[in-house]
Order: sequence, then C-alpha cells, then structure tokens
Amino acid sequence: MTNATKQILEAFQALTDEEREEVVSALMQQWWGVKTDDELLTPELKAELDRRIEYLDAHPEDGISLEEASRLLRSRLQGLQG
Repeated sequence: MTNATKQILEAFQALTDEEREEVVSALMQQWWGVKTDDELLTPELKAELDRRIEYLDAHPEDGISLEEASRLLRSRLQGLQG
C-alpha cells in the first residue's frame, strides 16, 4: 500500500459516519454510475431488507451490535486474504 493510500485511509477513518457514507456514495457514483439507493436495490432486495428490519425491530435480541458485525466482517476478510 502506498503512503498516499495510507493517508487517505487514515483521513477516512477520522470522518463521521455521515461523512463516510458521502464518500462511499461518491465513489460508487464515480465507478458504477450509481446515484441513488433505488438504483442499487431491486424491488425484491428492498422487500427482503424491509422484512429483515421488521423482524429485528420485533426481535432485537436476535441481532448483533455494529461492533460485533464489524469484527466478524474483518475476520472473514482477513481469512480471504490468507
């Protein structure tokens, strides 16, 4: 990883969640021409996500924290990298 890339990642980590979302959205728009959530989500995927949100609202004990989800994702990604 280059120094420039490291600096960008460090700056990204210092952003608020809202600012990070703006950066990710801008990158997606630049790379894939995606402009809105509607362009990302098929009706079927939106319905499935809505169903899952409704379930977790009714059963919060079945969910995991954002911190735990992040830990699990990092662990899986590290496993893919070898």
